[in-house]
Amino acid sequence: MKFECDIQENLGKLPKTLEETYSQIYATICAESGSSSRVANIALMWIMCSPRPLTPEEWTDVTCYASQPLDSRIDLGTLLDICHNLVVLDWQSNAVRFAHLSVREYLEKCHFNIEESNVMAAKCCLSMLIDCEGLFPAASYHGCFRYSTINWAHHVDECCSGDKCGDILNLLRSFLGHPSKASKTYSNWLSCAKAIADKDHSRGNLKQSTLIMLYRIESVPLNPLFAAAYFRFGQKFQ
Repeated sequence: MKFECDIQENLGKLPKTLEETYSQIYATICAESGSSSRVANIALMWIMCSPRPLTPEEWTDVTCYASQPLDSRIDLGTLLDICHNLVVLDWQSNAVRFAHLSVREYLEKCHFNIEESNVMAAKCCLSMLIDCEGLFPAASYHGCFRYSTINWAHHVDECCSGDKCGDILNLLRSFLGHPSKASKTYSNWLSCAKAIADKDHSRGNLKQSTLIMLYRIESVPLNPLFAAAYFRFGQKFQ
């Protein structure tokens, strides 16, 4: 709105409740042309299901990777713009978050739930690790790789009771390999995960339990059943 008359006219049309306000904003997101609406929804789902606050690099990387195919990478400013103020950057903690707790409550109530978000995240994490065979990607998506390396099991565990289990199971089989012979991806992942976890733990950025877990599932010869047994999804994917 560029003119005073337009502002005056719209003042009387302001939503009366917070939910109506969010509905109006979300309708604007959905009305965006091209890939913007799809990318914005994926970006919102990541913030909803991540077990910890995402850094700007992680958020842009995981959103971009999960949104493939895209013609170009997405920068932080563009991602914040297409989310229309539902997401803000906390400069002090260097993390992205919902503008208010009520945003999360609204999205979960009206549009997508935690399980749906975790299905998206689990597919992204496992696909990322499979695509690069568990090794750091040569050129890009470092934030996505680091996030996927540490958090893939969390997302699999959180979504493996729903209707999309089959899709996740196929990716999980490819990632883990067979009890008689672990996949190359799984072997590389464990080595990279321990290196990342050691470094992050020394900086105080990782829980001790995560580091302990990585060493507990190691075996000679390497057997992915130890991972399946350690995580709760091992019981659900018989």
